[in-house]
Amino acid sequence: MSKYILAGASELGKNSVEIIEKFNFGSNIVGYMDNDYSKIGKNICSRNIFSIVQTEKLFADKTIQGVIISTSMSDDYKHSIKKQLEQHGIKYWFIPPINYLNEECKKASCMEDIIFDENNMEYINVVQIMTVDQCNMNCSGCSHFSCLVDKEKEYDKDKFKQDLIRLKEVIKGVGVFSFVGGEPLLHSNLIQMILDIKDIFKEATISIITNGLLLNNMSEEFWKTVEDNDVFLDVTYYPEMKKMDDVHRVLDSKSVRYKIWPERTIFMKRLNPKGDSDAKTTWDFCRERSCVTMRDGKISTCYMPITIDYFNEHFGTKIDMLDSIVDLYNPKLTGKELVKKMTSYQNACRYCHDDVPREWSRCSKPNDAVMEDWI
Repeated sequence: MSKYILAGASELGKNSVEIIEKFNFGSNIVGYMDNDYSKIGKNICSRNIFSIVQTEKLFADKTIQGVIISTSMSDDYKHSIKKQLEQHGIKYWFIPPINYLNEECKKASCMEDIIFDENNMEYINVVQIMTVDQCNMNCSGCSHFSCLVDKEKEYDKDKFKQDLIRLKEVIKGVGVFSFVGGEPLLHSNLIQMILDIKDIFKEATISIITNGLLLNNMSEEFWKTVEDNDVFLDVTYYPEMKKMDDVHRVLDSKSVRYKIWPERTIFMKRLNPKGDSDAKTTWDFCRERSCVTMRDGKISTCYMPITIDYFNEHFGTKIDMLDSIVDLYNPKLTGKELVKKMTSYQNACRYCHDDVPREWSRCSKPNDAVMEDWI
């Protein structure tokens, strides 16, 4: 019988093993690997937790075939674990996102039916939906360039449903769909978009990334939809938001999952209009690797290729990121090809550099924006 160690002695790891055990594949998982040395030597449900060095020895001794990584892990963590395993010469495979794992285990006759290598990946962990371009906060240096938007633009709900159907034809699944903007609560048909996701990608979870300013104005139909579909509200707290107590009160009065982040006083400048950064190095250290973004039949590894036209039009630059955008309706597109492109560095990465912190501020209108807010 083949034996593996699961990366991550965490709640996600524990839950993944519990699902696998339900289908009598539990004996294939003999332990966990973790980089937190306070966990090494302990166990979860009678399975030992090993360090990377111990895991390397188990692999060299052929006690295990390799390490399994959950697709549900953050892209940063997956990237880090992959590099670590490669440095130690340890083979690794992936399992589907946890919200798809149960269904995949049902169809499997052995552990090898569940796991897959990187070249056969057909799941995307997170897809951000560029819901609207405009915002009611207009932060200077907004990474999505929302402060440069002078005319309202939203993702047409019918086009969105069509794109979801096409995406479902191409890949096996998406772990999380995140509505982003701009401010996604400004979308006129957000409720229908939530329902369309749950209809087409039943196993996917949904989050809304919002500044929270409009939560007190949302309809009862919105709240019922959020509650019924277990939508997670991810609230960013900016300076000058004087009504956070109201936001807390509204959220606490509803049966919803949410998180309000600590006040964000620093933005990061990372744009390099010259395009002379090393793409691979930029990708390796990028904090936006998990920002696969979809809008109007197009999908890219991050939001920048989707929104860069606002910067070009406003400042007269010619930053070209078109070759980093994938047309979902390309008849030759396969799931494996799409996932590989979404998880690899692209030409667009040449236009970013190391993060440079700047103090948060607001931009009252597009004409107040200066290029130095981004570069």
